[in-house]
Amino acid sequence: MAEDVINSLTVYTVLTQLLQEVQSILSKLLAVQPVTNIAYQQDSKCVNGVGGPVPIPNEFITNGQTSDLLILITARPSASVATTANCYKDRNSNRPISAHVNLDPNFFFKMSSYTDQIGTLLHEITHALGFSSEFYDGFISANTVFKTMKSFTDASGVATSKTINFLKTPRLISALQTHFGCNVTVPGAELEEGGSPGTAGSHFEKRIFYGELMTGSKATGVSFSVSSLTLSFLEDTGWYQANYTYIVPGSTPLLWGKNTGCNLIFNRCEDWNVGGSLSESYFCTDRTRTRCTFNLLSKGFCQLRTYDTNLGYYEHISTNPNIGGIDSLMDYCPYMNPVSFSGCRGSGSGEPFEVYGGNSACWDSNLVTSRALKSVDARCLEYACDANTTTLRVRVGNTWLDCPQNQSFLNITTGFEPGYNGYIACPTNGYNILCDRTLRVPLAPTTPFTTTQLPTSQGTTRAPRTPSTASTKYTYTIVLIALVMHALL
Repeated sequence: MAEDVINSLTVYTVLTQLLQEVQSILSKLLAVQPVTNIAYQQDSKCVNGVGGPVPIPNEFITNGQTSDLLILITARPSASVATTANCYKDRNSNRPISAHVNLDPNFFFKMSSYTDQIGTLLHEITHALGFSSEFYDGFISANTVFKTMKSFTDASGVATSKTINFLKTPRLISALQTHFGCNVTVPGAELEEGGSPGTAGSHFEKRIFYGELMTGSKATGVSFSVSSLTLSFLEDTGWYQANYTYIVPGSTPLLWGKNTGCNLIFNRCEDWNVGGSLSESYFCTDRTRTRCTFNLLSKGFCQLRTYDTNLGYYEHISTNPNIGGIDSLMDYCPYMNPVSFSGCRGSGSGEPFEVYGGNSACWDSNLVTSRALKSVDARCLEYACDANTTTLRVRVGNTWLDCPQNQSFLNITTGFEPGYNGYIACPTNGYNILCDRTLRVPLAPTTPFTTTQLPTSQGTTRAPRTPSTASTKYTYTIVLIALVMHALL
């Protein structure tokens, strides 16, 4: 295919700009305990990636590696848009020091935007930094993964079990509880059990962490989120410290499940019961209903598919066990998909009083001025944020209406100008979702750095995460990543 043929000029033109941006992002996002005197033997190769071995360039064999991480990039045809394979680790700390990232030619031809390309590269390099099942046992903190069995009896009475893995590192658990507003003991952050061997176990569970940078596939209609979850995980490796206050260009706050409690962590999606007007945003069963997406940026539709057989463990609609969502990594949970990528902030049509543009959002509302009422529907309307009172406001016609200051759900049925009929619903946590666009906050001060005693290269025992004495303190420096464009084939 033509897409499988790519020339060096294309690679150079596209990747030069992308790699400069990614290097800049990572240098501001992470600090690292540097490893000195990284040397490679003659004819060293990365052997586990797509398309066969990739030689370590001679300059790194001759002069050694001064960067914290060496990424060798190829553009070989592959079944996946991008893949990462570890090459070498530091023998003392077990920290990865080099990796091979392959970008299928479709990365250059079919990725929808520059932001998506940046997100994909950040995702792959985060794997290289340590977010991969092959690294978990080498973390400075031991007992990284917790395993359990989950069982489900489907509509036909057949019981099925799955082995589910959780990352249970301390900072990650704290970030998990903070994000969801879940103040009980949690098993950890659930890992993906579906997909290929390279997906399962090395990504966050998409059903729970939809939109996060390190899920197994991109979320529909939203940009990637470099959230506190990924950053706290990287800190828990013992190799890095994260700058939680830095907002990555192109990244959006992680809003899926924000402050919804413990339901998403512990329950199947049919039992989430998020509450208020967002319930169907997270789990829906009716193709005919229009509701808002979870981030309140677009009208949504329930995208269901009828399968040839019952879904078994992934059955979520007991009355129709062969009907489910379209995304296997979402465990076939059906949810509201955006009608369009631009949503209410783009252009669209609907009721004559609807407003599309940069200051608009989706509201659960069946307001009409002439047509017959639907029981539920959605409208794109202008909103405003009163920072002094943390109040979300919505404009209908020439009238501004206030939502509750405590961000509780409220159906507004009065206060409209003459001629309007129906309701408009204030969403639960609406101010946080629409007004506070910097929801990722530090979990702890980033200075002074907390240091960790590094493990020795003998055995597999890991030292506890305790502060070092002044004489053994390690210095964190800005992470430097060398990204080398290798031969295409």
